[in-house]
Amino acid sequence: MKKLLIVFVTLAFVTGFVAAGDSGFSVGLEFGIENVHRENDGDMEPYIEPGIFFENSFFDGALDLYAELSFTLGLYDALNSDGNTVRPMDLYAYLEAGYNLFLGTASTLSFLLAHETDTLQISPRPDETPGMYNILWPGIRFNQNTNIGDLYAQAFFPITYLQYDRDAETEFALEATIGWGSSFGLGLSLTPKFALVPEFGYYELSALVTFEGGPLYMEVEVIVPDEFNENGLTITPEVSFNVVGGLSIYLNCEVARVGIEGDMILAPALGVIFSF
Repeated sequence: MKKLLIVFVTLAFVTGFVAAGDSGFSVGLEFGIENVHRENDGDMEPYIEPGIFFENSFFDGALDLYAELSFTLGLYDALNSDGNTVRPMDLYAYLEAGYNLFLGTASTLSFLLAHETDTLQISPRPDETPGMYNILWPGIRFNQNTNIGDLYAQAFFPITYLQYDRDAETEFALEATIGWGSSFGLGLSLTPKFALVPEFGYYELSALVTFEGGPLYMEVEVIVPDEFNENGLTITPEVSFNVVGGLSIYLNCEVARVGIEGDMILAPALGVIFSF
């Protein structure tokens, strides 16, 4: 599966170079710190994460492709399964393709398929298969252009399989989104998420507010889990600014355990992206 995913990503990159005047490529570098406790009673986990991204459209906008490959290196020591001190490492890959069916001049029906792989590993792990999960994301989206902006609805049916725990069951879920994008840069969306198999139930609600104007982009995501009394809200603000040409910088900070008693946990990150 990993080899197949690499082939898909490579094909997407080559197609972008051949078929597009604008390559669609971006490279990025992020530095962040996880597990930052407000009460300073936790061990902070700094990391550095280089990545390469590809996004472009083909055949007069009928086909959209997006690919992402990133590598995270922890700048701290951790213990592997044998009790040895190692540096945590994580390889992440994501590929998405969308076919757009234009229904007149104002409506678009899109069929989406994505695949996500995350190794979730502390490397190396002697005599063990590195931990990972794989998610297949089939989905559908409908967009309607109106006088008040773009209204859209979409549904993804993520299928989680081939997890580190070999005995884990394949999991099916539903993520449904309704959203609105204005003509002046403001965007709103709401996404309830449900587990379907092996057990049915609501597990999370995500709300996203975005604004884009000129070189500035801002967003705030709020996640409400099903066990709010135990986990609280997770709020993640982000600001991105296009400095010049294809160079942008961004800053975000995930704030977890908001609204409940106990220590809030922060995960700030600063990054740069260059598009060419």
